Amino acid sequence: MEDKIIISELKTVKNKMEIEKLVLPSLQHEELTEEKINQFVDTMTRAYDFNINVLKQAIEKMESKLAEKDGK
Repeated sequence: MEDKIIISELKTVKNKMEIEKLVLPSLQHEELTEEKINQFVDTMTRAYDFNINVLKQAIEKMESKLAEKDGK
């Protein structure tokens, strides 16, 4: 069951990143004021923090599972 959870978490990150990527071209049509740049940086920072956290958790789960497997 644990593997299914990890796969689900990884798919969530992948899908989220694909959606984020779709938004990037819209910046080419924006007047990039300092306020918009700051908003974008804040938004992307939160997005990357979320993605990093999910990937970190998945890695920790897989490492723990491998350690249990090696210990048995």
